[in-house]
Amino acid sequence: MHAPTPSIPSDAPLSAGDLRSKIREALTDGLTGQIQIAFQIGRTATLFAHRGSVRQVYIRNHRAPKPDWERLLDQFGEGALDIQPMPARVLGVKKIVLEDLKSPKPQPAATAQLKTMFDLAARNAAPTLFHIRWETAEAFALIAGRSMPLRRAAMLHQAGGAEETVDLDQLSAWEEADCNVTVYQGDIKNPAWLEVHLNILFEWFCAHILKQYSLLTGMVMVRSVLRSVDSLAEKNDWIITTQDLEVKDSTLFTDPAAAGDAYREILLSILDLIVPVVGNSLTRFILKQAVESTRDGYKSIMEVYHLTRRAKP
Repeated sequence: MHAPTPSIPSDAPLSAGDLRSKIREALTDGLTGQIQIAFQIGRTATLFAHRGSVRQVYIRNHRAPKPDWERLLDQFGEGALDIQPMPARVLGVKKIVLEDLKSPKPQPAATAQLKTMFDLAARNAAPTLFHIRWETAEAFALIAGRSMPLRRAAMLHQAGGAEETVDLDQLSAWEEADCNVTVYQGDIKNPAWLEVHLNILFEWFCAHILKQYSLLTGMVMVRSVLRSVDSLAEKNDWIITTQDLEVKDSTLFTDPAAAGDAYREILLSILDLIVPVVGNSLTRFILKQAVESTRDGYKSIMEVYHLTRRAKP
């Protein structure tokens, strides 16, 4: 758990110059989080930043083609500012909330009911995102669906601080008895959901391939592969973390095509390192197992974006 700089809200409108100054200050301090500007002319802008760099900009619900946030200040003028530090993994699902033009209404629920909700979501063909709000905290839980045994959650605390990775059981055991839950269904209706599908596929493929590789060669060889992934991520400014048999990505890509290109490059680099050790035939067999485990929309996305194209026989 880490404790980022507290949220910096400003209800009173600030001049464009003051907005620029406060945003630059937060970025200089290495902000990872969300910056929202409510302009006096009625427009809103949302900036997603990672390690002091603005990676993506939204105008209302729409992605700006470039993260040129200073141009917006020149164009729209004064406005109220809200700066909220949050983990990089949360920013990716925040994009789903922003891009959902018909956002579902939050429903009251007992905290103890969350586990049942998560288990039911695991039976769905597509992923499901839960946005859970208590009086003193909020959480996001992503359930990948029936063909992908991936579940992830993050938590934000009103008093400051955030947990980028929490167990789902922690959410259903949270100290407050009641909450409000908003459920977003992942039917690929916007680019953010498509990016989440790609992210789930990528992390699933990495986990499956590395697990099988570890069984054949041991963890020393797996760690060598992970070091190579770390180097590739650093070279391309991707937000990748590696641990044990997991490769996790929190990069804020400009569009799904950019995400697909990055994931393909990483997966193929992993396979290129494995082939000289275990051979072409065994590598193809490991990959075939991973591919055949995908179903429903995941399978279609995998084929459209050719995530493992070069590894085909």
